Amino acid sequence: LSKFDYLSDEELYFTETFIWCRGNIKEVEKELGISYPTVRSKLDAIIKKLGYESKNNEQSSAKKEEIYSNVFVTFRRYYPSS
Repeated sequence: LSKFDYLSDEELYFTETFIWCRGNIKEVEKELGISYPTVRSKLDAIIKKLGYESKNNEQSSAKKEEIYSNVFVTFRRYYPSS
């Protein structure tokens, strides 16, 4: 199983939308009709569920970019047609 197999349908849809919007949170906001804090909250929850949360819960921008990149690569590997 991939890490994405552990996501609910709603979380998977959110992840697909996030990727389709190329990680632009403002675009995800518009696409899903939800607020910026809700997008951040959902994204943080999915990152944690995928096992990428840091121990101190404070991540540098570089670390966050690394996590986003890993999520994109992993998603594309398991769902190439999405």
